[in-house]
Amino acid sequence: MREAKSKEVNEDWRELGHKRITHLRLNILEDVPYLSSMLPACDAPCSVHVRRLQFDSMREHEVALRRMLFRQNAAAIIVALRLLLLLKCATTANSFLHQVNNVGGKIHPHRNRCHAVFRELANANIKLDAQRGEKIQYGMAGVDLYSKWIALVDQGHVTATTCINTSDGDSLNVRYGVKLVNEDEKMHLVEFVELLNENSVPDSKMKERLSSINQTLVEMQSTLWLIDGNTTSSGNGGISNNNGCLAIKCIYDDPYVAQLQLVRTLRPPRSKEMSGTAVARSVSNSDAATASCQPPQYNPCNSFLVGPLRLFGKGDFHGEGEPRVRMSKLSTRPNEADNRMWDIYHNISPVDPRGHFLLIPNLELSKENWRDQSLITEDCHDITCLASTIEPAGSLVITFNSVGAGASQNHIHCHGWVCPPPPLLKEGKRNNYAVEDAAVSSSLNLQRGATVSLLDYPCTCIKLSVTIDGVRGADKRWPSSTLNAFGGAVTKVVKTAQEMEAPHNVAWTNSQDNVSGTATLNSYVFFRSKAEINIPNTNVAFRLGASEMLGLFHCTGSKDQMESLSGEMGNILSAVSKEPRDLIWNRVQTELSKL
Repeated sequence: MREAKSKEVNEDWRELGHKRITHLRLNILEDVPYLSSMLPACDAPCSVHVRRLQFDSMREHEVALRRMLFRQNAAAIIVALRLLLLLKCATTANSFLHQVNNVGGKIHPHRNRCHAVFRELANANIKLDAQRGEKIQYGMAGVDLYSKWIALVDQGHVTATTCINTSDGDSLNVRYGVKLVNEDEKMHLVEFVELLNENSVPDSKMKERLSSINQTLVEMQSTLWLIDGNTTSSGNGGISNNNGCLAIKCIYDDPYVAQLQLVRTLRPPRSKEMSGTAVARSVSNSDAATASCQPPQYNPCNSFLVGPLRLFGKGDFHGEGEPRVRMSKLSTRPNEADNRMWDIYHNISPVDPRGHFLLIPNLELSKENWRDQSLITEDCHDITCLASTIEPAGSLVITFNSVGAGASQNHIHCHGWVCPPPPLLKEGKRNNYAVEDAAVSSSLNLQRGATVSLLDYPCTCIKLSVTIDGVRGADKRWPSSTLNAFGGAVTKVVKTAQEMEAPHNVAWTNSQDNVSGTATLNSYVFFRSKAEINIPNTNVAFRLGASEMLGLFHCTGSKDQMESLSGEMGNILSAVSKEPRDLIWNRVQTELSKL
């Protein structure tokens, strides 16, 4: 903090320490030096040597600090905000940040400084975790994505506002997303929906629909997701934290599962140019036309680059306001000549409140990376490299949806989300996606130990797998020769799907055997014929993406829609499969023989 402000800081600090809070205790922890950098240097009761603050009463100190937030003194605001964040008073701090962003339509005088404090907190937390030697919940390419996700949720970034027009001609302004909630002195990640203009809009079917979503969320979140990720079985078909109550709604049709996800009903629609690409060429049947993976002509005026929800860019072309906060840049091959960077952003409508990400080739390179939703050779190699760096192994899955196979935007991107998803944590243990346990019909051995297999699975699926022995070296990375060979094999299989114009989904996972010390990298390529299909015995169209191909169906319609999937999930996967699979397998083998 500037020297000119030191007197004000000291006076505010004395007021905080002497007048407002008389029960302040100090705990000096020499092994956590980073906390001191979060506090201004003062000569009051709390000096620069203070490492951590503890209070007897959460309510009393939060009330006192809240008062400081609304003073005109800039130093007082920053000190109070820093302490609120340090003391995990996320609700108060987050509420204040929303007011900073919207104060009577005017810019708050200390807005930039307040946002800087939030960013500072996120960096400090990451440093603290590293110093304590604590294992991260999940990360990639050496980046602690878990801590970054929590910081973004805490700052109110994993939210979106949309306007829904009702049949009565009214407009409903709705905010939805993920937030942190303090319950029983623990922080939880929860989904939420808020109707912003409820009192000014008469009752309507859409309003009833939103109320129904909220009610369902309340039921599902009777016990909330713990940030520490601890889960046990609730014994009633849902997943819970250690309080043993229902946290999600799902149905099991072993080995498949369907999960209710109503909040994603509000997510941005597919781009108009993509709506017509699911229908295809000329062959049709009772459900839908055959789809093609051929993307429409690329248009840079897509939602990733233009508009209020864009990921990148400032200026007239991109639109008003600020782009989405980029979480990090991921390096695919550090210290190598062919290293390429990928941007990673949060998904504003996540499939999992614990974390859902968008991975996009470096958006700053418009000439190379502003292109359509189809994988090129470099993409297959890059994602293979990134998947090999997932830590802890198996904590994330990376997926790609081609045009006609679930993609909603015609700009190259992949998804990543926490693995295993909540429904696969049943019975107190981790369970696999259905495709991971599928039997092998035919297989082929490649160079450098890789294996390619045709799986006995409802939808035609080619699995690629490679295993290495021992540790991966000081930088925890796989041998580049192994990754290059594996990435080349993935490219050949993807190119086969593209040449057949078959819609396709691709997934990458990794795993570690702690007993043998081996590490495994897997990729699954699904060959599709359709983008969607009507659920049997209903008139409801169901659109399938990579998650459904893996074996987890996301139901955004209603509980009735989810229940209609019971006993039908395997049949649905078969109905969208590209056949005959023997022909596909022969073409894949021919392409792989060219390596």
